[in-house]
Amino acid sequence: MSERTRTILIVVTAVAALASGGLLIARNIGGESPAGEETRLRDVIDSDTGVILRDYPIKHGSSFPWKNPKTGKNSLYPAERCFWTRDGKAKTEPTLVFVKAYANSDEETLCPDCGRKVVPHNPTPPDSLMLDAAEQVQRKR
Repeated sequence: MSERTRTILIVVTAVAALASGGLLIARNIGGESPAGEETRLRDVIDSDTGVILRDYPIKHGSSFPWKNPKTGKNSLYPAERCFWTRDGKAKTEPTLVFVKAYANSDEETLCPDCGRKVVPHNPTPPDSLMLDAAEQVQRKR
C-alpha cells in the first residue's frame, strides 16, 4: 500500500469516526426522541369517576396518582387491560379497569365485564385464545 493511499485511508477513517461520534452526542444531548415521548403516553382511569383518559402524558419521574386535568384531583391511575369475556374466551378489545391495589387497597378488583380478578400488570389470555379472538373479528369483517 502506498504512503498516499494509507494517508487517505487514515483521513477517511478519522472523518467517519468523528461524524459518528458527533451524531451520537447530538442524539443524546438533543432532547427527547419521539419514541421516548410515546412511551410516556398511557391509558389512565379516574379512581373516583371511572372515566378513562386515553394517551395521558406521564411526566418524567412522576408517579401515580396523577392529577386529573378535568377535576384537579390526584385520582388518575394506570388502567389495566382485561381481555377475557364472561364465557371464558378472549377478546381483542380490552376492558380498562382500575386496580384498587394501585391505591394501596387490599380489596380485590374484579373486571366489570367478565368478573375475573384483575391485578397490576394483568396477564393476557393464552396466545391460542387471543388468536381465536382475532380470527373471530376477521370473520365478522
